[in-house]
Amino acid sequence: MTQPETETALQRLVMALVGALAGLAAWYFIDLADSMFHRPRLYLFTVNFVMGGFTILLGIVGPLGWPRALAGALGMAALVAGLLTWATLRFETLAPFFDSGLPLVAMALLLFVGTPFVSAALQRRGGGVSYPLLFDTAWAILVRYLAAWLFTGVAWALVYLSNALFEIVGVTVIDDLLDIDPVPFALTGLFLGLAIAIMHELRAYVSPFLVLRLFRVILPVLAVVVAVFLLALPLRGLDRLFGALSVAATLMAVTIAAITLITSTLDRNSEEEARAAPLRWSARIMCLMLPFLTAAAAWAVWLRVDAYGWTPARLAAALSAALLLVYALLYALSVLTPGWAARIRQVNLVMALVVLALSGLWLTPAIHAEAISTRSQLARFEAGKVAAADLALWEMKHDWGRAGAAGLSRLRDLAASEEEARASALATVLGRLDAAADRYEYDRDRATPAASPAELAGLLAQIRVFPAGQSVSAGDLATLQPFALDWLRTNCPGGTDAAPGCVMILADLDPHRPGEEGLLLQRTATEAGLSVNALSRVDGRLTVGRDLYEDVAGTRLTDRREALLRAMQTGEISLEPSGIRMITLGGTSVIP
Repeated sequence: MTQPETETALQRLVMALVGALAGLAAWYFIDLADSMFHRPRLYLFTVNFVMGGFTILLGIVGPLGWPRALAGALGMAALVAGLLTWATLRFETLAPFFDSGLPLVAMALLLFVGTPFVSAALQRRGGGVSYPLLFDTAWAILVRYLAAWLFTGVAWALVYLSNALFEIVGVTVIDDLLDIDPVPFALTGLFLGLAIAIMHELRAYVSPFLVLRLFRVILPVLAVVVAVFLLALPLRGLDRLFGALSVAATLMAVTIAAITLITSTLDRNSEEEARAAPLRWSARIMCLMLPFLTAAAAWAVWLRVDAYGWTPARLAAALSAALLLVYALLYALSVLTPGWAARIRQVNLVMALVVLALSGLWLTPAIHAEAISTRSQLARFEAGKVAAADLALWEMKHDWGRAGAAGLSRLRDLAASEEEARASALATVLGRLDAAADRYEYDRDRATPAASPAELAGLLAQIRVFPAGQSVSAGDLATLQPFALDWLRTNCPGGTDAAPGCVMILADLDPHRPGEEGLLLQRTATEAGLSVNALSRVDGRLTVGRDLYEDVAGTRLTDRREALLRAMQTGEISLEPSGIRMITLGGTSVIP
């Protein structure tokens, strides 16, 4: 074996071992997660530093060599992990931080956009601002990783096929190895590291050239699609842009695709750019259409913000739309001047740095999305632009961390100091927020309008209460869950003394529990024609509970519908002893 062959084999071995080590680190961190709940931020920093370092190292080591690649990877990983950990200080716990996903998007952008800059800067002096070198480096890293993951998938398919073949003859060695927890992780890393090493060796053959040429062919098709869209938009009306951020997201996704295709068409320099007239004209026409496309996206985002105020998602969408609008305007201005292709390459370099800066700032107090959103919601309420029920209260309590908690505290103060009607409405919504067990329940209750005293009195007159001597007041009805009150609004009107729409039965059925228990029966417009729910009253508060479907003998209540409706009409209702006996163990009584 010659010296170059020995060095190549050694490089493959080292890359495979580094990949395996990365896989083992991933397994270790997953295994360690449950025991690190008391130090989550240290755990988060360590995971992102180590795994981010491995990701960058494997991507840039080929053209740099180990010393410089290791220094660059550690520096970049430490910066990204530090920023991400800093951003978690906005929250008491890490769950809402990760639920939003936006900090992870910022981290991904830092790694995806920043890694080529690190590699190019370390390859030669001034490399970090050399567009041709950055272009080649970014596409080479992307293609190497895509090809390496494809190889990893094929390698795993071969492992499973080999295992299936061995099982036919009763050999379980592969299955036994895969049952060892770290082994699948180590093998995945080993396959990935080996593949990246081979991809770098074959860089003259496995290059971005093919991908870039394929992208160029797509550009004229996308240009036609965008042109048709822009021509049809005024005919369909701009009002279709209002309603959801999904419209803006679609427009921005198309813009990003267009920018990518234009960039691939213009390549790294004038020697490599597309020469075919259809491709060059498609690029120029697309550049001129992009401002209209991004302006439509920005308008869609602004309509949403103007109607409902800022939230972190809307702020991210607005920044993205603004960034793409600047991109589009610079592209359009570039094609109107001589040397437009070179200008667009320079725009790409500058805007990539802007993306890096904004991604980093998103994880710092400079762009504190939760604080900005909370201030927006408070300002809109205090200015009378939004009703209390339409505030983003659930998000403030559960998703916006310390800033949201401070905003809720301010709203509770306002509920005690505002004029009577406004304070009452705010206090009601805050009470629903505190009582809601989940987002579904809160949204359901928030959509139910509060009942006036006159409406409660009218509902009370249409409800029959059993047994004789039992009573329910309008004040009791006011304590019902909003969804239950909405049921009564729908089902009770129209009933008569002979055929009531709603019946409540309350008694002290369980002396071991405080309050009273019973049933709420309602005539409904559904196929069953009747709903039966548990009902309780504790400390003057009525609560509607779960739906009941069977009687004590296990018979479906829908099969007894006529008997139940007749009982509601005739009052054939009585309280009977159940005959259930308790088991007492050492003074503790249990009913199985």
